Amino acid sequence: MTSPRIVPFAAIFALIWITGATLARAIRWPNDWAEAHWIITYRFGFIKRALAGSLLELAVPPGQMEMGIRYVSAALLAALVAALLCLGARLCARSGWRPVMIFTVAAFFASPYVVMSAHLIGYYDQLLVLLAILACACALRGLPELAALLLVAGVFVHENTLVLGLPVAIFAAILRLSPRQAGAAAPTARRSLALRYALMAAAPLAAFLLLFAYQRYYVDLATLRPVLKDHIHHFPFVERGRHEMVSKAYTTAFAFYYKTQSPYFRERILDLENGVQNGLTLLLLWTALAQGLRGRAFAWLHFIAGVALSLVPLALQLIAWDTERIWAFPAATAFIAAWCAWETREPAPGPRRPQTGAAALVLAVVVFNILIHTLLMDRLAERFTDAARMLLYAPALAALALVLAYHANPAVPAIDPGNSPAAIDPPPS
Repeated sequence: MTSPRIVPFAAIFALIWITGATLARAIRWPNDWAEAHWIITYRFGFIKRALAGSLLELAVPPGQMEMGIRYVSAALLAALVAALLCLGARLCARSGWRPVMIFTVAAFFASPYVVMSAHLIGYYDQLLVLLAILACACALRGLPELAALLLVAGVFVHENTLVLGLPVAIFAAILRLSPRQAGAAAPTARRSLALRYALMAAAPLAAFLLLFAYQRYYVDLATLRPVLKDHIHHFPFVERGRHEMVSKAYTTAFAFYYKTQSPYFRERILDLENGVQNGLTLLLLWTALAQGLRGRAFAWLHFIAGVALSLVPLALQLIAWDTERIWAFPAATAFIAAWCAWETREPAPGPRRPQTGAAALVLAVVVFNILIHTLLMDRLAERFTDAARMLLYAPALAALALVLAYHANPAVPAIDPGNSPAAIDPPPS
């Protein structure tokens, strides 16, 4: 009989392989838009999106800025992928290495979000999601002050932290503060944490308002725009008129973007192609979220909160026009929310029940994500034909088939659901 140990090894191999293959579909160096952002610093005043560029300027000589941007961008993408793989492994382990969870995680790593992360290497999005993961980990472990510092830093990197990082951190705080089991009363010590978590949520909002007010009342945007334009123009690797576009982005009021972009919100939200490409993965992740909340007090309220908070990034459609990029974000936030739920879940091993039918359906979504051609930006298209993709993903699909075959055998024993000391400790009572 095949050893149960083969399932975790096969699952981890498949997830790593799928991730690498998915990145290969669209990986490139940072585009001109991303590069231009990295050379904006606080030398021009206390302006938005200048923290990352200021730190890079301290570490990289001016003559090596292009290579510095490339290396830092590649390192951030690698760090994000490593963090997401760790979360995926935790989800699989906490579920007892059940095939449905393994295939759900595999679908995420074959999804448009991972494709878009490779395609938009160098964008601050990857750093923001990485900070969001760290903030959630701090929130789950009762460290709201550290989570607040991470979120505030994210706001100074890019204000999109308010929709990418803050909602999932709030969800992690809700899980930390609420009783785990139905019928349980919230202990006094847990109630005493509520103010600290409220301050955690307020800190990035306060940082944004401070930044907004300072730039609104103390920065002459009309004077700043040509200065930024001239500065970016001095870096010859930033081409295609991006010095004009980026300087405008830094000096245009939020109200202008809302006024010009919000009329297209309905059309973007109802975009069928983007909805289908991203929606199936979202449904799987929300199912994983619901399973992670099973047995918790007010589980349905937590589920509704998790779903709603994971969809907050779509609000960017009100002020931005890069629809494909924005549509990919909810998969990342839903994935983090599902991880938060499973990290705080009381493991309940119980008897193993066959999941062959459900697992086969989820595996079909994995194949769907492998074969779809994600809508990219800059008028670019993904690499590889359908036949080439199936060959590229074949080793991973074979490993997933092994997982399914093992669990389809009613004679094999269940795998420990991962009730290990590494799980999040319960709040003090």
